[in-house]
Amino acid sequence: MKKLLILIAVVLCAASTSFAAGTVDMGTSALTSANTGKTLYGAKASASTSSPLIAKTSSGVGLGINSTSQGYAVTTCHLNGTKQYGTSYDSTSIYSKDLTTKGTPVLGVPTAIDTTDFVSWTSM
Repeated sequence: MKKLLILIAVVLCAASTSFAAGTVDMGTSALTSANTGKTLYGAKASASTSSPLIAKTSSGVGLGINSTSQGYAVTTCHLNGTKQYGTSYDSTSIYSKDLTTKGTPVLGVPTAIDTTDFVSWTSM
C-alpha cells in the first residue's frame, strides 16, 4: 500500500505541470470491490485508453485525486484496510488516518490541492 501511494505521488509530481484540472474518484467515495482496481489515463483534452497511463490501482484499492494546474492532493485506501493515506504537492510527508470502520474512507476526493485536508492526520 505504501509503495503504491509513493509511486502515485512520484508519477503525479512528474506530471503535475501537464495534469489537467479536476477531480478523480477511483473508489474512495464509495469503496466497494466494483469501484477498485481502476486505471487512470491522462491527456490534455479527453483521455482514452490510448492516452498515457497515470495510475493503476490494485484490486481493493481506491484512489481520490484533486488537481489543478497549481498542484494536487491524493488519497488512497484499501477495501479491507484500517488506514487511509494521503499526500499533496506541497509536502514531502505521507499522511495517514485510522479508519473508524474498516474499509470506509474518512475522505473521498480531497477538497483542496494542498495539505489542508490532512491537518488532523498523522504525518509519517
